[in-house]
Parts: sequence; structure tokens; C-alpha cells
Amino acid sequence: MKRIFLLLMTVAFFSCEDESRIPTPDRVEGAFVFIDKTKPVIDVTQIATSTFEGVLNNPSGNVVKYDLYVRRVSGGVAGDYVLLESITSFPYNLSVSAGEVATVLGLQLSDILPGDRFDFWAETFDANNVKTTFNELSSFAQAEVGIKQAYQYNTYVSCPFIQADALGVYEFTEDAFANETDVFEVIAGSSEDKIIMVDPFGHPSAFNIEVVVDLGSGIASIQRQNAWDPSFYSLPANYGTATIATDGSASFFFSCTGTINFSVKHDVAIGTYGFRNFKAQKL
Repeated sequence: MKRIFLLLMTVAFFSCEDESRIPTPDRVEGAFVFIDKTKPVIDVTQIATSTFEGVLNNPSGNVVKYDLYVRRVSGGVAGDYVLLESITSFPYNLSVSAGEVATVLGLQLSDILPGDRFDFWAETFDANNVKTTFNELSSFAQAEVGIKQAYQYNTYVSCPFIQADALGVYEFTEDAFANETDVFEVIAGSSEDKIIMVDPFGHPSAFNIEVVVDLGSGIASIQRQNAWDPSFYSLPANYGTATIATDGSASFFFSCTGTINFSVKHDVAIGTYGFRNFKAQKL
């Protein structure tokens, strides 16, 4: 499985080398809203009371209205976006329950299933009614998970993690560093809350990645560990061995649907590639 690292071929590829493009409170003059997620998933075992939560911030002070739309993706089928909420003051403590989503979508709470995904799409407006959406963000802000943009994001209805259900062969559905057609195997780890992704980056160094998953929620974490060898891609020796970690970012492994949805930070000896999506589906 030789993989093509397109992003490695750019000249200014480290996020730390291009800080002028990072939307931060002291640099953005245009409309921009970001979200700090405090409860990243909805717990299916407490479906009536559990909520997705986060704090919406308006660092530039130029946003006067934030319209939040939601849709459900269930069994791979996406519904239509429907307006969920309009917000006019910041910072704002966003809290979304499965029941609220069901109501605006014309569903019953019992229709919401483990592994369902809720996609959020937001539109912001300034005092002159100029609209900003995800499409107007820079390509860097769209791709860099660490930016925490609040224009296009999602949450899941989590399910309890069962190791036996998680084992098998997975196919990438999104990987910022490579082709999206590669496959890898997931095997059992040393305890029921651990699995091993067998050489997911697919080259002779064959680094296996251990993942620890919370048994109740499916929230996953990767402690920093070796992941891929830059020399395999003819990169300089001073890159060392590349490592990845979740570093506290929202990452999930849902054994009930065979879905991996990680946000991992790629580091090499001379810098970082920042957070990149790592998504796969069990075949």
C-alpha cells in the first residue's frame, strides 16, 4: 500500500510556519466564529438527557447573527439541512440534544440510532447583513482541525465500545495524507478497551498504532507514538520518525457501526503538520 503524501510536497507545509493565515482573535478582522467543544458526543445510553455541547466565540466581534442548521446521517443516508437555532450573542453556550434534532427534523426520539451523525452547517451575518459560510474560509482554515471553525462540524450518537465488534478490515474514507482507497486491519489490543491498527500508513516500517477507547462513549485516544517513516518518501533524515497523537482532540471509534473518526496531530523532528482527519469504515 504505497501512499502518496501530497501535502508533504508543498513548500510551506508546517502549520507553525504560516501563522498569518490562522484565524485568531487578534488577527481576524472579518466575520469568524469558532467552537470549543466541551461534550463532543451524545451518549445513546442516556439519549433523553445527553447533549452535544460547546462554547461559540466571536473573536472579531463582527458577527451579529449565527444561524445553525443540522441534518442527520443514518446508515450512510444524509437528510436535508433544517434550521436548528439562531444565535445573536457571544460567547454562547451551545447545547444540542438528540430530542431537539429529532423535533426539527420531524422525527421521534426513538428514530435516533447509535452511530447516527449530526452534521452542522452555519451561516454568520455581520451588521451589514453580509453572509459568511464555510465556503468563504481559507483552505487552511477549512482543513486544519486545530482552527476549531464553527461553520461546518458534526457530532455523533455514541454507542458502547465492544472490542470484538471492532475487529476486522477497514477502508480509509478520508486521510489528508494519502489515497482514500487503502485498507488496513484492526486487531485486539491487550485489554478490552484497546485495539491495534496494523500499519495503517502502509509501508515497510510497519508501525502499528494502539488506540484506547472509552467503553461507554466510544471516545478514542492515541498516545503519541511512531506512525510512519519520512525516509520512505525520500524526505530528509532530519525529519526523524513521524509520530501521531490525538492530543485531546475529539476522536471516536464506534464499534456498533464500524466507524473510525479520528483527528490526529502529525509531528516530525523539525516541526508539525498539525491536526489531520483520519477516517475509515469497516468493510
